[in-house]
Amino acid sequence: MTSYEEALNIYTQEKNLQEQGTIFTNMGVLYGELGQYQKALESHQQALALAQKVDDTKKQGEILNNMGTIYQKLNQNKEALQFYLQALEILRKDGDPGWQATILNNTGLIYAELEQYQEAIDSYTKALTLAEKDGDHITKGRILNNLGLVRSKLGDWQGALQSLEKALIIRKKLIDLPGERTTHNDIGSVYRDLGEYEIALKHYEQALEISRKIHARPQEGETLSNIGLTLLKSGQEAPASQKLFEAVTIWESLHPGLNDENKVSLMDSQADTYRWLQRALIAQNQIEAALEVSERGRARAFAQLLASRFNESDLSPPPLTFKQIQEIARQQKSTLVEYSIVIEDELLYIWVIQPNGKVEFRTVDISSLRSFLPLVGSDRDLAMNRGNKGAEKEEMSINNIRQTYPLIENEPLENPEKVPNPVRRRDPFLSRRYRFLIEPIADLLPTNPETHVIFIPHQKFFLVPFAALQDEEGKYLIEKHTILISPSIQVLDITAKHQNTLSQKEPLNTLIVGNPTMPSIAYRLGEESKPLSSLPGTEREALTIAKLLKTEALIGDLATEKTVVKNMIQANNIHLATHGLVNELKHLGLEIPGALALTPSLEEDGLLTAHEILDLKLKAELVVLSACNTGLGKITEDGVIGLSRSFISAGVPSVIVSLWYIPDHPSADLMIEFYQQMQTISDKALALRKAMIKTIEKHPRPLEWAGFILIGQSGF
Repeated sequence: MTSYEEALNIYTQEKNLQEQGTIFTNMGVLYGELGQYQKALESHQQALALAQKVDDTKKQGEILNNMGTIYQKLNQNKEALQFYLQALEILRKDGDPGWQATILNNTGLIYAELEQYQEAIDSYTKALTLAEKDGDHITKGRILNNLGLVRSKLGDWQGALQSLEKALIIRKKLIDLPGERTTHNDIGSVYRDLGEYEIALKHYEQALEISRKIHARPQEGETLSNIGLTLLKSGQEAPASQKLFEAVTIWESLHPGLNDENKVSLMDSQADTYRWLQRALIAQNQIEAALEVSERGRARAFAQLLASRFNESDLSPPPLTFKQIQEIARQQKSTLVEYSIVIEDELLYIWVIQPNGKVEFRTVDISSLRSFLPLVGSDRDLAMNRGNKGAEKEEMSINNIRQTYPLIENEPLENPEKVPNPVRRRDPFLSRRYRFLIEPIADLLPTNPETHVIFIPHQKFFLVPFAALQDEEGKYLIEKHTILISPSIQVLDITAKHQNTLSQKEPLNTLIVGNPTMPSIAYRLGEESKPLSSLPGTEREALTIAKLLKTEALIGDLATEKTVVKNMIQANNIHLATHGLVNELKHLGLEIPGALALTPSLEEDGLLTAHEILDLKLKAELVVLSACNTGLGKITEDGVIGLSRSFISAGVPSVIVSLWYIPDHPSADLMIEFYQQMQTISDKALALRKAMIKTIEKHPRPLEWAGFILIGQSGF
């Protein structure tokens, strides 16, 4: 980047607009590769302006295509599509068939991602015509392969095979071994979906042979996985397990040397292998081995990150064995419940590990649990949720939360301050999730409500408000059990050991922050920034908790980002009551989703991002993020990538975060009650349980009290 900047200075002095534009384009591409999407877009915008000045239409089209690629990386597919279409219109006038084919192929990929398969086919067909006109056989083979994949999505098996066979002929003529391998693999998948397992296996074997010939380890792993699934579908579970274990070995050989972000991304792309292997093992009644694989396929990057930070070693912790899992349950004196979605929206596996090491296994058909987290309403409306002044705005706040969890909406009470005998009804959202997630294992959970139950969710189940799940009598789960959450059993074990290290050190300060002077944010690229709303409830919360803990709270102008971070590093307990931002900053392309609003200054923007938190070395035993959506982020096989993961990675073994847009005043009441309970209870999970039960008396709607979860360790 430094070389580009130096060159840019020279061309600027020479007033060479053409070369300035080239440098800005190259900088934009590099920023995009580095994941700095805002800077990438800004560079491309400057390049586009220069291309327009010199009337270079071809360059304008190429830059618009590059901008579309950035929006595609941001998963803003509709915006990406608009840029691709603009680029296509310009390059059609320029008459460059090669670029037109490339862009039409890109639009086909977008349409396929949006599941607009007919539009994808139309784009690929046009791209194919242009590639043929341009004599570009490499691009032609790629487009035919993509065309075959989309046709298979539509169930047009004959059309899919015709396109793929044509692609295979072209790639063989070109001696394009990587392309030939891909097409053999894709043809195998079509035949597998048709139930023609022998033909599928022949194509997979050819793909596997080429993969090994060209030393393409990732492609070898992919093909081994496909062979394993095909054998599983044909009822050959034992050989399927063998192939899938071979694939897992290859996948894990690719991890060393990768950074955390790339490990997470890689594990996501390999997740199906671990799921198929669990199914193959369960089919052979190997329950313990399947649990080991379930653990092996989740939060591995997180565990490796924590081990490297806490142990100051580059050695990755090996996957847990069943005996180690049993020992962790004994050490935790807790019942561990591990969920694994092995077929998306269809089949769920549940293991329950008792404190004595005994394991039980259950399967659940979740096919009728389709709509999991409906989200309507704009982020703009929801962002100001916590802390609106006045009854009218407070009710608007509750309505906005209902938009997030539209079925958790017990009728509003006329006088929320006095609820002598609130009438409780069964909520369909909560009772249905109880029926699928808890009822199948209810007989295995402890009868003592103060005994810990540690849930290890999977994928979308990280969004479940476990505390509020209701049984047939309308009783909430928190009334029957003391609940904690962990991304994996291995992460639970690593944070427990780190907790023991922290508890042996001298006590530090307590940091309480509430209602900072809010920063301004823009909700979309190019929009004007607007200040976030003030949160009076968080100020009351912070001042009351500070008095209880005999310390001073940082309020308003005092809560600058610099001051808060400085105090965080020396704090034993951290309580941050402010705005939490996740969806609102999505357009910035943050490497790790999430930020906390603090007071801005000349040096800082007032947004403490999850990435900035990840870089800290904290000594706190507990962090409470009393803000909206702080438990959300990017859901992966590694858990939720966001604020909670960053704080745990920074050294905090216990984090309390929220799952939705929490209402200001009920949340303040809950948090104050939590710290009051902590005065006499040294068990964080039990204190949160008691605080929730107490809060229900005054604020009976689950939206008002059930949004918080404790991730990590319960003790001090």
